[in-house]
This record gives sequence, C-alpha cells and structure tokens, in this order.
Amino acid sequence: MPNRAVVLERIARALASAHEDPEYAFAVLFVNADRFSRVNVTLGAAVGDQLLRLMAGRLSGMVRPSDVVARGTPPTTARLGGDEFVVVLEGLRRADDVHRIAQRLIDALSKPYGIGDHQVHVGVSMGVVLRAQAVGDPDSVLQDASTAMREAKRIGGARYCVFEPAMKVRAARRGSVEAELRRALAEDELFVVYQPIVGLAGGACAGVEALVRWRHPLRGAIPPIEFIEIAEETGLIGPLGEFVLKEACHQFVAWQRSLGPRAPRILSVNLSRAQLTEPQLVDQVRCALDASGLPPDSLQLEVTESLAAQDMQIQSRLHELKALGLTLALDDFGTGYSSLASLHQLPVDVVKIDRSFVSQVETSAHHRVLIEATVRVALSLGMNTVAEGIETEGQAAALTELGCDKGQGYFYAKPLSADTATDWLSQRP
Repeated sequence: MPNRAVVLERIARALASAHEDPEYAFAVLFVNADRFSRVNVTLGAAVGDQLLRLMAGRLSGMVRPSDVVARGTPPTTARLGGDEFVVVLEGLRRADDVHRIAQRLIDALSKPYGIGDHQVHVGVSMGVVLRAQAVGDPDSVLQDASTAMREAKRIGGARYCVFEPAMKVRAARRGSVEAELRRALAEDELFVVYQPIVGLAGGACAGVEALVRWRHPLRGAIPPIEFIEIAEETGLIGPLGEFVLKEACHQFVAWQRSLGPRAPRILSVNLSRAQLTEPQLVDQVRCALDASGLPPDSLQLEVTESLAAQDMQIQSRLHELKALGLTLALDDFGTGYSSLASLHQLPVDVVKIDRSFVSQVETSAHHRVLIEATVRVALSLGMNTVAEGIETEGQAAALTELGCDKGQGYFYAKPLSADTATDWLSQRP
C-alpha cells in the first residue's frame, strides 16, 4: 500500500486544489483498529499480521472511485504503519458524502475476519478532517485526523469523529496529564484511601474498598475522574493498578495484625477494562498476594457490569482470577448491559447496587422494586449484595428492610486515609 510520504503528497495536492477552488471538497480519514494488540497477545503475531492484510484489502475494496467526481483523482488508501491506515478523498461529489463513506468503511471493517480456525472480531475508530477544518500544512492535517481518531476511541470506539479545534485542546490536556502522571508514579505522589463497607444489619465493618488518589505538588488533590481514563488510554493503568493492589494488600495485612477482630475481613479493589485485557494481570494479582501474605479469600476484585456481561475474553480472565481463590464483585449493577435473567451466567460472587438506584429508594417505587428484585435473585444464586452511595439513615433503613447485606457511602464514612481508617476501625463496636 502507499505509505506516509504518498499520503502527505495527496493531502498537499488537495489543499492546493481547495485554495484554487472555493467549492473543492476533500476529506482525510484516519483509521485505527480497536484493541488490535489484544489479537497479537491472544492469537499470536502471525494472526495479527494476517488480520492487517485482510483489513488493508477490505479497506481498499470499499473505497470506490465513484466517491469522487469524475474529474477528481482516485481515492488514496494508505498504511502509515502498524494498524494505522489513511484514506484521502480528493474532489468529493458532495462534502456531506464523507459521513456516508466513513460509516460504510467502519461497518465493512468491523465484520468478522476468518483467519485459519479463528473468527477474529475487531472494531475500528476513525478520525475525519473535512476541507473546512483543514488548516496548516499536510502534517498538521494528518495530525488533526489522528487527534479525531483518538477522540473516537476515547468515547467508546467503533465510530468516527469529525475533527474540531477543541479536540486539540483536550489532546494537549491529556498529554500534559499523562506526562505528570508518569512522574507521579515515579515520585510517589499517588496514594490509596479506603472506604468502609458495613453490614447493614448490625453496622459492623465487613470490608474496605481501596481507591487511588493523587496529591499533585502544585495543583493539590486531583480527582480520579481527571486521570483514570487517561491512564487507561496511555497504558499507565497497568502500573497504577499494580501499585494500588500492592499497597492495599500490605495495608490490609497490617490491619489484621494490629487490629485483630476489629480489622476488616474483605479488601475490595477495582479493575478496569484495560487491566482485564493485560495478559500479566493474573500473575500481578498472584504476586501481590504472595508478597503481602494476604489470604486469597480476603481479596475481592470489582468489575463493572458492562465488562463482565459483554466480553467473553474478559469472562475467561475473570475465571482465571477466581481460580486464585479470591472473590469477584459486579460493580454499578443496573447501569450496564446485563439483566437479572442473565446474572447466573456471570462469574461473580457479589452484586453492588448502583448509587443511582440507592439515591431513589425512599422516593421511587420503581427503583425500590428493582432493588428488591436484585436482592432476591442474588440471594437465590448464593450471591451477596452491597448498596453503594448510602447517604441518609432513611436509605440505610430501606435497604436493610429490602434484605441487602452490606452498604457503603458517606452515611457511614467517606474514603479515609490509611491512618484515619485505622482510627475509624479501632472505634467500631
């Protein structure tokens, strides 16, 4: 396929044509496979190489000469490297045609690929620069298309995004946070806080959930919402998650030794999609348990409902983790893709009822019935239930009445530093 040099030459030609003719329409489409590295890791580099060949052939076959006017030059389909492809459409019949073309390419590239005995499924994300947004030199236009592609990935992948200048600002911000987060990991600016989980019937501490925090030397406390997603996008979620797991395991064992019967019984740690797709995750968990001396049955890993319900590979990874002897919790239940009818198919031991349901348990009969049904189904499957985000005595009483096992939220305690959590645990009955 043509390479980067050809792409830049075609973009330069399109820019020159647009400069000469105000009506001239063109577009640059930057195409990237979603989670392509997972194919290489799980099926091998040979399958990954063949997948790229098939993608290239399918992409070239779906870009039609009829997409441009007769006097225009044929579309250019090129590969920059790895799983990055570019399509340059010069002389579009109509500027709006690019939306139809982009969706057509995404649909075609997302269909299964037969490679040997494997049916490989891979989505694609695409960034589009239209003539109206194409400013600067060809390199700038190509970079803007790449920025739009990363925005498509950021909001879920398997779609296209048309470049907007605001994306550059967000990309620069993400780049800055990434650099600072790398430094923070190296200089111990990250730390772990712990939110208690209590038994609703008697109020005893049943466990704690470990949550990461970042204390920036200049900006102060940075909330997780500002850096967790960036950590996932940049591959930093692996070392960040490993840090939280190791730190929390050691702290939990320290509590068991110093607090005796007042120590929490379960340590809960969150896992993201990016962590669950990393092949070394199971070994990382095993090493954290061995290094800290934490019994596996004292560790609970939390995954969101949509992750556990949709991806068979992730379900396989969850079974590998369960084989270590730990427990799994389904976080944010009620907000994802599964249902009560399919709950028995998921390899989990605990269902955490999302705070959006808990907040309305006193005022909405609909939400109350859904919580009651969740508790009943979980009980029938031998699963425990935890209500998240309890903020009032009334909510705690209602959830207790509905049979929920445990709860957490500001009504009991905010996330606490290790020292503050020690004091809190010491004062519990």
